[in-house]
Amino acid sequence: MTVLRTDKKLEADLHREIREMCNQIRPRGWASAPDGPYAWGYCKKKEEGVQGKNFCHPDANWPCVPGRKYYGRGPMQITYNYNYGPAGRAIHEDLLSHPGLVDTDPVISFKTAIWFWMTPQEPKPSCHDVITNKWRPSPADRAAGRAPGFGVITNIINGGVECGKGTSTDAAKDRVGFYKSNYNYGPAGRAIHEDLLSHPGLVDTDPVISFKTAIWFWMTPQEPKPSCHDVITNKWRPSPADRAAGRAPGFGVITNIINGGKECGRGTSTEAAKDRVGFYKRYCGMLGVDPGPNLPCRDQKPFG
Repeated sequence: MTVLRTDKKLEADLHREIREMCNQIRPRGWASAPDGPYAWGYCKKKEEGVQGKNFCHPDANWPCVPGRKYYGRGPMQITYNYNYGPAGRAIHEDLLSHPGLVDTDPVISFKTAIWFWMTPQEPKPSCHDVITNKWRPSPADRAAGRAPGFGVITNIINGGVECGKGTSTDAAKDRVGFYKSNYNYGPAGRAIHEDLLSHPGLVDTDPVISFKTAIWFWMTPQEPKPSCHDVITNKWRPSPADRAAGRAPGFGVITNIINGGKECGRGTSTEAAKDRVGFYKRYCGMLGVDPGPNLPCRDQKPFG
């Protein structure tokens, strides 16, 4: 990284490419998500609802192994034997025989994602060549409406499902929305005097900056949400709208602030929400303090 930091353009290009790759591996948002539908993207390890299908396409070069299933796995959700085969060859793993490695081994998982991002597959260019402006559309590309930009990357990854329909699918809209959203990096960076939009990697490589962003998130209210600090120090007073939504002072509201769209308002606590409460009660016991009331958020509507 020291070498990269001496070349500001190269560093900016690298961060831009990483952001774009991450925007393509996020799943769909949801309309009522706290801070908007694109504030809570995350990566899934494998495709949902398709485990009964084997995704085997007749291919003499990459024959399917009996009993193996090649549904979407990993950050890029590589699918079908004709992707598992060449990806495995490139990273020196037999993924045709052991496709499950893509969602169980984190190193192999991201190796396949990087392979997919970097590798052209005729007639498609690589995503890398598109984002770095190395790809030049042919006359056939232009006739098909394929011009340099984010849309071509979506086309490379999932064109048959999301492109050429005249109107954007919900999944395609979500890709664009995540791409355009700057999440919390912008305001957090401004508060701590760091350009985190250009250098988001500092949050996981610089321990001081990392904890500064955590403290910023904990201390900063983001309307209509209060700050976690104000809740835990009893400075927050719920409004009539909060009370109508079941949001009352206590640990549950902090879970709602952090991850309400995924963990709150479901009537029953998710495993993640149960873990939050369990750890909180354990630490309170270690410190000899009362955990207080309203620990779960299962009956609270998420902040909207």
